[in-house]
Amino acid sequence: MVVESNSVLVLYDGTAHIKEILALESLANTDCILSIADVIAYPEKLEGEFSLVIADLAFSEPASQKMLLEILSKLHIRNASLVVLHEKDDMTGLLPEILEKTDVLLTHPVSDIQLKSVMDEGWHSYSQKTAMQKDLNAIMGAFKTMDRGRFPFQNLSEAKSLSMLLSIMCPNSNDAAVGLLELMVNGIEHGNLGISFEEKGQLLKEGQWHIEVEKRLSDPEYANRFVTIEFERTAEKIEFLISDEGDGFDVEKYAAQKADDDGATDFTLFHGRGIKLARKICFDALEYLGHGNQVRATIQL
Repeated sequence: MVVESNSVLVLYDGTAHIKEILALESLANTDCILSIADVIAYPEKLEGEFSLVIADLAFSEPASQKMLLEILSKLHIRNASLVVLHEKDDMTGLLPEILEKTDVLLTHPVSDIQLKSVMDEGWHSYSQKTAMQKDLNAIMGAFKTMDRGRFPFQNLSEAKSLSMLLSIMCPNSNDAAVGLLELMVNGIEHGNLGISFEEKGQLLKEGQWHIEVEKRLSDPEYANRFVTIEFERTAEKIEFLISDEGDGFDVEKYAAQKADDDGATDFTLFHGRGIKLARKICFDALEYLGHGNQVRATIQL
């Protein structure tokens, strides 16, 4: 059975409320109604993409909820909303993983008006996400044709988004994303915000690192500083140049330490700006420039 992109999937565990749910007018044209156990036993019953998944988990056991999670991980529901029906007194019985994936929680008994409103909102959300995904795919295709660019950023969220965006140009995008993010975060925390290697270690130990980063980002002393990443692609290589507005560090001392440390395999031994992983795994070459507030990363094509 091929399911149309605007189809609703109803899954249930047990029969406590399923008959009354299916009697609702809003679900009159829904033909994809299956028990969780049936889907696990006969996965071929589901194909295509769904815009909305309604799961009746009233009185459900953890084992059934784990099966639902398995189903959700395999379905084509990237842009779909998940609606979970439950008993008011049984909400604590829902697994945290289920609650994390749930967009709307509804309590029995569910009215037709209530469910129809949720379904309309779910379809609107699906349409928006699908349209955005198409636009994003088009942008990504165009972005891959760029041969140079310059992007300023300030915070960790921007660094993460940019590292993922820029990595799509690279042969091994996963490694490139990891390496770029490491360098970009270093530019923020150790460069612009002046957090030393020792300070970061202590902040991480105390669970205060993110709090301190956000605090310094709003501090007038650091608030107007940007890190910039530039890239240039040729037929032979891709180069990234990351520059921060910090005080830098002793590049010659770093180079000597790097030479002494090249034979080590324990990344935790490297004491500096946290880039040993990037240098050894993610890039073909890594070089600090000037006063240490610029780093050039190269990937050979």
